[in-house]
Amino acid sequence: MNKRFFDIPKVKQINLFNAGCKIFAENTYRNASMSKVAYEAGISKSLIFYYFQNKQEYYFFILNEIVNQLNSQLSVVISKQGEYDLFEKVIEIIEFKKNYFTNYNLHYKLIERIYYETDDNLIEELQQLKIALSQPYKELIVSMDKTGFTSKDDAINCIKILLYCAEGMVYHYDLDDLRNWDVLVDEYKYIIKSMRNNYYKELE
Repeated sequence: MNKRFFDIPKVKQINLFNAGCKIFAENTYRNASMSKVAYEAGISKSLIFYYFQNKQEYYFFILNEIVNQLNSQLSVVISKQGEYDLFEKVIEIIEFKKNYFTNYNLHYKLIERIYYETDDNLIEELQQLKIALSQPYKELIVSMDKTGFTSKDDAINCIKILLYCAEGMVYHYDLDDLRNWDVLVDEYKYIIKSMRNNYYKELE
């Protein structure tokens, strides 16, 4: 990416970033034309290419910014100090995702596209983003208190099941309707209660 992008006023950086978010979130990569981005941003297409070599560089600039922002916020939730309970921590994570979706709807849709985009030219870089998105959860596995479980393996398996379950539920519901988030969180809390009863050595 051309460093000249960072030399323009911050408001113009944000405008061009937001325009890309909107067009790439609402279209597949192939259908997200730079002409649409330019129209949304209110600038010429040639000016975009003054800052970015090509469409792919611009696309991954936006995705990397979003992934870094999400991971930074999620790491704060995971590392927050206080009385530690794995199951309560996972509830905090799913509620964080609800708030993130509400506040950054287009960002959330772009993150979904990382997993569903099929353009062969993007596969390698998208795979690196998938690895980056998994990093906060690896931190959770490393830092979690495992003393309440019957074994260390049980603790690790439990967190994996919880996270896979959460991911599956997120894609099962139509989350464009925010009311479905409340249904999802309530259902997930019930699942967590059942797993807590099963995996902990003894209940308090």
